[in-house]
Amino acid sequence: MTITSPTVSSRQRRNLDVNDVAQQLGLSVATIYRWRSDGTDMPKAFKIGGRVRWTQLSVDEFLDAQIAKAV
Repeated sequence: MTITSPTVSSRQRRNLDVNDVAQQLGLSVATIYRWRSDGTDMPKAFKIGGRVRWTQLSVDEFLDAQIAKAV
């Protein structure tokens, strides 16, 4: 019997660091950390080895939601 895992897109697999997210959102690294601390709406993050990471998918979904709010 072969067990197969669900297909995960490359956008879900790519882990971004704070510099990547800041660049994609056009914000400073300090703003990203401040937003996380303040609880400001932003892409969902997770930690690996104590370091904060985001998936490309979560950043893309966040940007799509921001665009939808603006329209």
